[in-house]
Amino acid sequence: MSYNSFSKKNIGVSLLSALIAFLLSAILMQSIDDQKSRNDLKHYQAHYNCLTLSISSIASCQPVLGKPIDILYQSFAYVMKFFYGNSGFYLFSFSFSFLVYFTVLYFSSVVVRFSLIPFLFLLSDFRFYELGSNVLRNGMAVSLTIIIFYFKGGTVLRLIPILAHLSTIPFLVARYVNINRMGYLFLLVSAFFLSEFVYFILVFLMEYSSPALAGKIYAYTTSMDYSKTLPPLQYVGVLFLCLYFYPILRKDYWFFSSFNVFFTFTLFAIVFQPFGIGYRFFNFVTPFAAISLSLVISYVARAYGKFAFIFLVLFMILAFLLIFWKNYEAIFRNF
Repeated sequence: MSYNSFSKKNIGVSLLSALIAFLLSAILMQSIDDQKSRNDLKHYQAHYNCLTLSISSIASCQPVLGKPIDILYQSFAYVMKFFYGNSGFYLFSFSFSFLVYFTVLYFSSVVVRFSLIPFLFLLSDFRFYELGSNVLRNGMAVSLTIIIFYFKGGTVLRLIPILAHLSTIPFLVARYVNINRMGYLFLLVSAFFLSEFVYFILVFLMEYSSPALAGKIYAYTTSMDYSKTLPPLQYVGVLFLCLYFYPILRKDYWFFSSFNVFFTFTLFAIVFQPFGIGYRFFNFVTPFAAISLSLVISYVARAYGKFAFIFLVLFMILAFLLIFWKNYEAIFRNF
């Protein structure tokens, strides 16, 4: 790719990412007061409002969000309150969601040399929309993860997203995964068996632990939406498609790295599904699944010719439209 071609595509992807991020953020800002069900934005608003009180500190407002280790978002909100003021949550929310959406869209596309497949994949999945509207800490963590991934950050840098959300631990673990295709399949099968073991641990805790702990476990595991905790069909399809081409594409740095992140987050999601937190890991899977899929399509274009490439792209576009239609209600809940 020539410098001029690279520059033009970079500008195009930047503008497209910025436009989509702006539109989504503007719609979100207008709907903050709607207090839609299954949207945690009201908790983030309460946290921000707490921070604006003169007697407040990060520590005193931390209970609103509930997790002291996820300190990065709370610190960011605390600094931003000095710029946006007491009634500035609307502007804060707009700026924050814009940065999250832009970062995830732009870097997912840049990694695969400005392919539009990541755009289609991300925009068809409600988990992408949640990052800037429902789970802001996850949104910050995903943004940091994709940036560090793009710049090939090492172990120390991969610790940073954990300060935004504990669910990014698989990103650190993925750096040390280097196995063949049969190894991946073995881990996948083992994860399902391990999840059953985790289930029995939960049953034991509910029966023999304190009433308070048992009550929390029961509430968490019975109130979850299983449609969000089980592996979404499109991710299963992409996972096995990538495994099929893995021996061929393993030497491609970006494919190897993105697939390892995608696979490791999926394993954690399967293992921790009985706890009702498996769905949290799928928020981080989305951009890496998009990158892995784009690299597979790019290989098909080179290896099997334009006809196979066009057929696969048309099939993917149809699949993305069907996924978007299926996810429409879940997407709308965020706005």
